[in-house]
This record gives sequence, structure tokens and C-alpha cells, in this order.
Amino acid sequence: MKLKLKLKSSLALLMVFVAVLPASIIGGLLIKQQTEVETNYRLDLIDRLSTTLKQEFNYRFYLLSTALDVLSRDRLLVQGIDDFFLTSHVDATLENLVDNTPLIQAAYLVNADWNEVENYNGINGIKSFESLKSLVTVRVDTTKSIGNQWVFNYDAEQLMPKKYNPSRKGVVIGVPIFQSTLTEGLKRKPLGYLIVIVPVENIIKVLRPYLKDGEHVVFKHDGMDNISVYKGKLDPAVPTVSKTEKVTIANKYISEPMSYEAEVFMNKYLGENPFTNSLKILSIVTVIIVMLALLTATISYRWFAKPLTYLMDSVRACLSGSYSIPDKDLRFAELIMVNDLIQKMTSTIKAQFDDLEDKNTKLMSFNEQLEKKVHEKTLQLTQTLQREEKRRTMLQSLLSFSNKLQHGDIHSTVMTQLVSLYPYA
Repeated sequence: MKLKLKLKSSLALLMVFVAVLPASIIGGLLIKQQTEVETNYRLDLIDRLSTTLKQEFNYRFYLLSTALDVLSRDRLLVQGIDDFFLTSHVDATLENLVDNTPLIQAAYLVNADWNEVENYNGINGIKSFESLKSLVTVRVDTTKSIGNQWVFNYDAEQLMPKKYNPSRKGVVIGVPIFQSTLTEGLKRKPLGYLIVIVPVENIIKVLRPYLKDGEHVVFKHDGMDNISVYKGKLDPAVPTVSKTEKVTIANKYISEPMSYEAEVFMNKYLGENPFTNSLKILSIVTVIIVMLALLTATISYRWFAKPLTYLMDSVRACLSGSYSIPDKDLRFAELIMVNDLIQKMTSTIKAQFDDLEDKNTKLMSFNEQLEKKVHEKTLQLTQTLQREEKRRTMLQSLLSFSNKLQHGDIHSTVMTQLVSLYPYA
């Protein structure tokens, strides 16, 4: 069965194909290019953010180590360990250190027996230095390195009031205080120790200004989440890009560097996926294009259909024998030419029918005349045949009579012949 296409459906399919296919191809290429550009841009942003956080982390601890190196040689701290009357100067020094170093929240000065001399923002009579005491003492006695500061990670330790460190997590830095820095031998025996506490909350406070909404970083030490810095509300369902960096507390003052694994997460569009957004836009544009294509096809169909309907009516009129085609507005020059051809064709057919009708009339009249003449001739021939038949009969009778006269009785023969010729006489 041959498939029949309708003009309306064909125009609609053509419009959709012409409108949607190029738009889909171009849209797909643009989305692909946009996605690649966006991906590279986001990767570049996260690289810069990771580098910035790493540099800021190192810079802040470098400033802290520098301040601690200066204080480790401060004569007021050295004298304050032995002289009770200088504790006020020690307190002022510790206060100045904490207030001017954003990372530090509390500071302690202890003597060689780890008895507290003075603290600022700390806890009087703290008992949490026992493990730190053994760690720092062993390292001071055995280290061969140039640096004289030791860094330790602490967790679940109460090193300051809870209002300053509710997480109970952070970093402790211990610095030995020596009698003199001129003689190596004297330097091996510290008079005491300067202990500073860097809580997680202060590290978060320092790094948070570098983050935007949807960005966060997690610092891990020995597989344990120690520091989680973020800005705004985190949504775990939002897809993000991430990068892992190794961040180390290390400088010329640190004897044994301590490393963190920093995993940086970034979501530049606050949870909006650029590819999904672009795909939504392309889908909306495609739907609009399809609707416009269908609307255009409908209008085009109506624009074309009316003139074509006029032509179909003209053809139907010709098929039904009506050759009077009224003039219609066909809009298009090609359709007008077709209509003119149809009208010329109908005029020719009409003239041929008129001529044929005239010839048919004449032929019928000629046939009637011919039939009349044939009838007359037939009648004449019939009469002629009848006469000839009589003549032949008479001739046969005469021949028979003559023959009988020659061989029979003349009287009886004559009488018999007369009776046969005139049976009613």
C-alpha cells in the first residue's frame, strides 16, 4: 500500500526538521564548549583557592613561629621563671602575644619542672600537660635539628576554657626557654617552656574569609578530621569539584614539621550545575522552536491550502463536466499559471465537445436520410424481384405448357394450365 502524505504533516515535519536539527547541533556544541570552559574555569578556581589556603596557612604559622622565636630569647620571660615579682611582666608579654597573633588563643609559661609560672586565657593548675611534657622533654633532649619549636596535634584535650575551644581540638606549639643563646652547652638545658594553644576555631576564623558560599576545606591529620572550614550552609546533595593538597606546618623554626591532608571542595554556582542549567535552557529553547515551527507550519498550510483548494475545486468541476471556472485569489504566481492552464484546457475541451456535438447532429441527420434512401431502394428492389418472380413463373408455365402441348392432349392441357393461371376464374 502506497503511503500518502498530507501537506500539513509534511510542512510540520519539514519546519521541525529545519528548525530543530540545526538548533540542536549548535546548542549541543555550545553546551559542550561551555561545559569544557566552565570545567576548566572551575578547576582553575579550585587550584587558586587551594594555593591561597595553603599559602595563608603556612604564612600564619610562619608569623606565629617568628613571634615565638623572638619571645624564646626575651629576658623578661627568662627572669620571670625565677623571679615571682616579674610575673606581671610575663602576663603582659603573653597577653600581647595572644592579642597580636590571630592563631593563638591561650599561652602558658612553665618552668623546667613543668610547673605553671603564668598563663593568659588558660586554665590555672592545668593537668593536661603531662603527655605534652614527656613529648617535648624527649625531643628537646634528643633533637639535632636547627629549629627549637615543636608542633603537636591535640584532640579531646581541655587546654583552655570551653568558650574559647568548644571542639577540644587544635594545635599545640612548645618552645623551650634557655638561659643563654651564646653557649651551646647552656642552651641544652632549658629553664622552662613557652606553650601556645592554637584551637581549631581560630584556624577556621583565619581561613574563612578566603571562602565563598558553597566552598569548604577539610584538614585531616592521621586519618582524623581535625579542621573543617566552610562558609554558608553546606548541602551534601550538591555536586562539587574537589582537590587534595598537602599542607605542612614547616619553617626554619619548626624542628619536626607536621603535615595535614587538605581536601578543598568548591561549588561556584551555589549548587547549580552549569551543564544542567544549559541543558534546561536548550530544552526550553527547543520546545519554543518546535512550537513556533508547528505554528509556522499551520499558518503556512492555511496560506497554501486555500489556493490549492481552489485549484482542486476547478479540477473537480472539470471532471463533473462544468467548464465555467470562476476567478479566485490564488496568491502565488505559479498557482495562477496552473489555473490559467486549467482554464485554457477547459476552453479547448469545451470547444471540442461543441464541435463534436455539431458533427454528431449532422451525422444523425445523414444517417436518417441514408436509412430512408435504403428503405426506398429496398422497396424498389422487392417490387422488382416480385415482378421478376412472376415473370419467371409465367415463363416456367409457358415452357411447361409448350412441353405438354408437344407430348399430351391439347384440350386437357390447356384447361389445366388456365386453371393454374387463373384459379379463381
